[in-house]
Amino acid sequence: VHVGDIIEVEGQIGKVENINLRTTRAVNRENKVLIIPNHKFLTSTLFNWTENGVITKECVSIGVSYDSNVDKVTNFLVDIAKSNNAVLEKPKPFVLFEDFGDNAIKFKIFFAVKRSYESNLIKSEIRYAIFKKFQDERIKIPFPQRTINFLNHSK
Repeated sequence: VHVGDIIEVEGQIGKVENINLRTTRAVNRENKVLIIPNHKFLTSTLFNWTENGVITKECVSIGVSYDSNVDKVTNFLVDIAKSNNAVLEKPKPFVLFEDFGDNAIKFKIFFAVKRSYESNLIKSEIRYAIFKKFQDERIKIPFPQRTINFLNHSK
């Protein structure tokens, strides 16, 4: 771990600002200071987001109605990712048909960004764009639904 690295320890994400003998100081996305005891690096799983460079691969999940045109959904998702200025052209964004869910067909759009520390903001921008595009195109994003049957056992 080096000063400037973006790390994740025990679910906390921060940019390393200072490394001392016993602790490491990092600042999270909300500008809150994380003081991490250095022994955590030995006893916990550590993700160093910048160890392999500044590019990270991100994804956004979306579920659509079973009556949706899957080819259109796929094309819209790729176009939305490509239209975001923070998303890199290479590697190209791509979509996986993830699963048949209880209430929706599940997709994931994968894309790469350089500003990994801001990935939550970039993913939010993409979600907003997906929501608007799907509303405009009348592609339904379903919510869980249940059917309840009441039986009358009176005599």
